[in-house]
Amino acid sequence: MKNAKQTVLITGVAGFVGSNLADRLVREGHVVVGIDDLSAGILETPISRRDGPTMIVTRTPYRITLGCGGTDLPSFYQEHGGFLVVVAINKYMYLNVNTPILDDLIRVRYTKTEIVSKVEQVSHTLARAALSYFGIQDGIEINSIADIPAGTGLGSSSCYLVGLLNALHALAQNPVSPQQLAEEACHIELDLLKKPIGKQDQFMAALDFSQSRRCLQDPWCCA
Repeated sequence: MKNAKQTVLITGVAGFVGSNLADRLVREGHVVVGIDDLSAGILETPISRRDGPTMIVTRTPYRITLGCGGTDLPSFYQEHGGFLVVVAINKYMYLNVNTPILDDLIRVRYTKTEIVSKVEQVSHTLARAALSYFGIQDGIEINSIADIPAGTGLGSSSCYLVGLLNALHALAQNPVSPQQLAEEACHIELDLLKKPIGKQDQFMAALDFSQSRRCLQDPWCCA
């Protein structure tokens, strides 16, 4: 490995061993592809980006609501409170995010492929909103694949957004807690994009729990 630059896949890259190994390989000029669901909510050691490209891969679970859907809408729970019976399932949205090394274009790949020069030109609403939220204007690649297609009612949009926010925080070497990821996703979807939706999808995607939850008034939390 010392004699040739290689592309190296590291699983569990967010842990102590994985992140230190990735940092060493990147400093030696190798391309590192790291896979981790970031379930711990932190990167033990920041991965250097000074001497080579870094790729972040996130995995975010879908959810099934078993009862009381709709009580997570702000217009309802702010006045009456709410209660959800909801479960995360072992089907996932995968996102891989990296910075290109040959140009400063934005590439967003999902069921379509977008290649644009500025964030304002991105058609994918959630990708555009997340990049704008981070102040990223160009030079980013986002690829998404999923176990389940969009439009199935299992929270795919929020899975995409939570996974993307998670990846962008990791790429910026600024990891945050699952609670903050959910709150940021809610802020983007409800406050900035004005979507008429509730908050269960974002919190399920970020916290990955499987139980009944009692929704309290803002600031939104569960008990």
